[in-house]
Amino acid sequence: NTALQKQAGSNSFTISYVGLLGRHQEVNANLNLPSPCGCTTTPQFQYQQQLPNVQTINWRTPSGSSSYYALQGVYEHRLKYGLTVNTSYTYASNLNNFADTSGSISLTQQVRNNYAYDHGNSDIAIRHHFVLMVNYALPFFNHSSNGLAKAALSGWQVNTLSYYQTGV
Repeated sequence: NTALQKQAGSNSFTISYVGLLGRHQEVNANLNLPSPCGCTTTPQFQYQQQLPNVQTINWRTPSGSSSYYALQGVYEHRLKYGLTVNTSYTYASNLNNFADTSGSISLTQQVRNNYAYDHGNSDIAIRHHFVLMVNYALPFFNHSSNGLAKAALSGWQVNTLSYYQTGV
């Protein structure tokens, strides 16, 4: 991970690269999946002869892998009189070979012993993420001679936050 930041007057620019690799992640695999046969008949479960009433045999194995890479950019502009504008954009790639829709790691593999067939975009991948934040410090009662009014009514802010993203 690395970042580069530059400030020019009331402007601040930051660009960063983030990378994360996950290896040997524990996944829950079903050993009793039918082998792909390319035929029109319904394939048999692997252990149907030994266990005719069993369809799922769970097996926990450290076979999961994931990778996350992102390029992030942030621009901040501080204007006079308490107005601040901050924008950020992230372009990310999140790949793995397991399903993680609920936050837990489970695996429904296409081919029973080859997890490479399942390598692709993560179920929770967000490719593009844009955020716009505007903050305005209200100038009312900042210089009031009335101590009670200054204490109760000064220092207030108005904020807005908007984000747009693809994916989940």
